[in-house]
Amino acid sequence: MNKKSKFRKSLILFLLLVLTTSIPLVSSQNSYLEYNETTNTCTVYPTGSDDTINLQEAFNLVTANGKGRVKLVEGEYTVNEEIVVINFDGRFMGAGQGKTILKTTNRDDWPHRDVTYFPEVASVFLFYQDDVEERTIEISDMTVEIHATTDYYDMFFGLNVFDIYGCVDGYITEDETPLNTVFTHVKIIGDTADDWPFVNTVNPLQVGGQPHVDGGDWSFEPIAGTHIVKNCYFDTLGGAVKYNSVNGKIDVKNNVIKDCYGGITLYFCDTVDAPKREIKSNKIYGSGAFPFAGISIWGSNSFEIKHNKIEDGYTGIDVWMSDEILIKGNLIDGNDLDLSWDMDGDITWKNNKYTTKNWS
Repeated sequence: MNKKSKFRKSLILFLLLVLTTSIPLVSSQNSYLEYNETTNTCTVYPTGSDDTINLQEAFNLVTANGKGRVKLVEGEYTVNEEIVVINFDGRFMGAGQGKTILKTTNRDDWPHRDVTYFPEVASVFLFYQDDVEERTIEISDMTVEIHATTDYYDMFFGLNVFDIYGCVDGYITEDETPLNTVFTHVKIIGDTADDWPFVNTVNPLQVGGQPHVDGGDWSFEPIAGTHIVKNCYFDTLGGAVKYNSVNGKIDVKNNVIKDCYGGITLYFCDTVDAPKREIKSNKIYGSGAFPFAGISIWGSNSFEIKHNKIEDGYTGIDVWMSDEILIKGNLIDGNDLDLSWDMDGDITWKNNKYTTKNWS
């Protein structure tokens, strides 16, 4: 063997050694999971049947090792019951809308969550924190189809899809959870249901502080951070995007909301000196069935509602008990009630176009 051949052989052996030591892939005993220790990424492959256990195992594995990713390849995945994720910090991602498809089992007895401190509302994915460490939850590039409901609860038949909460410790404190959420390029589609509210999903995306129920009164421990929903599609659902006691930056842009019971809802996002927050360039069609609205702002402040198109719903924009609200350049057309607001808040209306009645 000449020197050139020896060198080539040595180089090949060296490269093989580098590749096998720098990219450790661990599948453990589950052939549908592939884990990369270096990047803390767990790739989940579809089974062709129920994928709930594998998805739960993937989240458990990644969260146990810090910031990381749960990655779904192209294909269809089936979820049969709630997946609970504690202290996730990273990205839950698919291969793209229409490529990675998550489907719930077609059932009407979706189990309620069995998680301490939470009210009896069911969800598909429940994310929450057990401390006040700063984390980011990013969900992107997938389609979710909902074919399930749950038992009657407080006027609703249906379940939440992505529930994301801050610190859960059993009581309200003044500490805000520094949690960031990013929701991009996700499509969520629901079914029509036989019972009110005629769709099988209450909230496809809900972000908020810890929920508490005292009799019939709800309260939420606040969260801070940055919260983004962009380039998403919501069809035949309950309230498409809902924030409860989110006191950080909020950016909801370029989304399509079609035939949902409510569009974008902001409840008590009322921190003092809130950063600039925008609800901008969203297209909302046929949303806002009584008593909901295309865009609803309750007890919140420091929002700019700009260049949205809201058509053929019950109420276009609804603002109550809120301050420092700029509503500018929106097209609000064909709703039963285009604009609804109270007279006490600091609200600026500018260059909006509407064709039906106003009421205050």
